Amino acid sequence: VALTKEALSRIVRRMKSGGTVFFDSTYFKVEETRLAQRKDLKAIALPLGALVKEHKLKPVTENTLMASAMAAYLGIERNVVERVVGDMFASANKNIVKENIEALRAGYAVIENINAARSIALPVAKEIKNGRIFINGNDAAAVSAVASGVTLYVAYPMSPATSILHTLMGWREQTGMEVRQVFDEIEAVSMAMGASFAGARVLTGTSGGGFALMAESISGSAMAEVPMVIINSQRPGPATGLPTWTEQGDLGFAAHIGHGDFTRVVLAPGDITEIAAMMNKAFTIAEKFQTPVVVLLDKYLSDGHVVVDGFDGGQFL
Repeated sequence: VALTKEALSRIVRRMKSGGTVFFDSTYFKVEETRLAQRKDLKAIALPLGALVKEHKLKPVTENTLMASAMAAYLGIERNVVERVVGDMFASANKNIVKENIEALRAGYAVIENINAARSIALPVAKEIKNGRIFINGNDAAAVSAVASGVTLYVAYPMSPATSILHTLMGWREQTGMEVRQVFDEIEAVSMAMGASFAGARVLTGTSGGGFALMAESISGSAMAEVPMVIINSQRPGPATGLPTWTEQGDLGFAAHIGHGDFTRVVLAPGDITEIAAMMNKAFTIAEKFQTPVVVLLDKYLSDGHVVVDGFDGGQFL
């Protein structure tokens, strides 16, 4: 975060590729700084002075504006930050609390406008009319992963979950998400656990046979308190099973997967419109309780197409 032109120049020299820089663009332009030469960095310009005037705030609230924009960018819910700000200024008079809450909301609005300007073309979805789209469950899960801030999707192809890998692979340049196809499901879940330990928000997907191979690492994830989300798109039959048919026979296995005594969290969307909200909730639960979370889909949910009323910010509208 750079609040001055000089600070921005110092920060940019030290930053690694792929970093994000927040800066106050009130008094200078990017072209006037070293940031103009760093195409490998993401720059988020916040005109703090203009925002203060627009919302009739005091200049002292610029810190709250910047902090709230960062919180919004990191995906922290606004009501959570509002509670924190309220607690911080609890001993101050009501006007100070009110001004900082207004500054907080203005900071969130800036990031929401930036996010609204981004769009991801759904390669399988077809727009019908008035924003309604024709989409299947795996594409909904893929969009949910992007909206939920997933930074790594790692998987070995296994129907009916395979198209999540294909879809996210096709969106890498637009989303910046790292997408890896590995040699087997054991490597997939182990890589997911390692990446999560290093700070990434991680998702992996498979079907029943591959999910069975993940059992030991899921136990390891619980033991080490490493959060991650696993999609199990179910298919019928034991072992190799029937990849082109559907079944919901893995609930008992998912609820008791792994060895030892730890809490298993399993979410089961009932239809495609519930996938987005439950995926987002899965990451919230995983990170709050530092544990693996399983999202159960099935062949019909993964590959079945329906018309829905649009998609935005991790939830169907």
